[in-house]
Amino acid sequence: MLAISISDMMTPALIGGVVIVFIIAFVITGFLKGLARMALGLIFLAAGMAAGQWGLWKGSSIAGTFVDKPDPWMSGVVAVILGLATFFVARALFGVILNPVSSREDQSKSLGAPGGILGLLMGAAFAWFCLSGVRYVGTISELVWIREAVNNKAWLNASSAENKSATRPAQPLFSRLKRELDAHAVGQWHGKYDDFLNSRAHASLAKLSILFESEQAWTRARLTRAVREASDQEQISKLLENQNNELRAFQDYSQLLHSNLIKETCRSDEVQELLAGLDIEKAIGLVANEPEEGE
Repeated sequence: MLAISISDMMTPALIGGVVIVFIIAFVITGFLKGLARMALGLIFLAAGMAAGQWGLWKGSSIAGTFVDKPDPWMSGVVAVILGLATFFVARALFGVILNPVSSREDQSKSLGAPGGILGLLMGAAFAWFCLSGVRYVGTISELVWIREAVNNKAWLNASSAENKSATRPAQPLFSRLKRELDAHAVGQWHGKYDDFLNSRAHASLAKLSILFESEQAWTRARLTRAVREASDQEQISKLLENQNNELRAFQDYSQLLHSNLIKETCRSDEVQELLAGLDIEKAIGLVANEPEEGE
């Protein structure tokens, strides 16, 4: 009968133990690598979205260096270009740093569950940002639209509904898209959580500041009770009457929308509540269902 010593058993046990340790280490490393890639991907995505948001705010100024009087949609184009460029450039640079020499086989490997989660998050974030972009460009388009309406004497002086319709400035495409978005459940849900970029109160106050320049447009808007109540509020009234010249100095509508004067006025919960539900375009008759006098 063969005699097996403890030393004989220790050798394969040690080898087996080392193999198991290496297997566990590789599994943990692979899992952590996947998580690290997912985390980096989320960081790159956040950087891209931040660059895109900055592009929305500064898009008109950037586009203004290439063309005179840039259209509102150009802010959206600048935002998309900056956002995508930031994301892909950052990912490419960190990919080179983390894997300076990587085989095609390694590049083709799937990230498995972490990659799937990252892809889902990226898709959802991109969709969210696109909806926010539509709202933002829509708001800038509406500011331009209201300015055109205020300066349109033929429309302001039209006495009949037919003449008003014939002389009414055409509604911008992104304003229509924004209103379509607000009319559906998905858009309404998105709008509840989009105040960080698209504050309804800021937009309404910016529109009121433009209307205040025209006595006719202002009088027409105040026929709507909600507009009347908002414009009579102390802080809003003070801004419009005492500081409207400063707001008028902003030639860039993005600067007007994000001006400190508007932000400070909108800090009050009362002001937020009064302004958030206003439909300025409907109040002055730029969209259908004009309010009746004395509403």
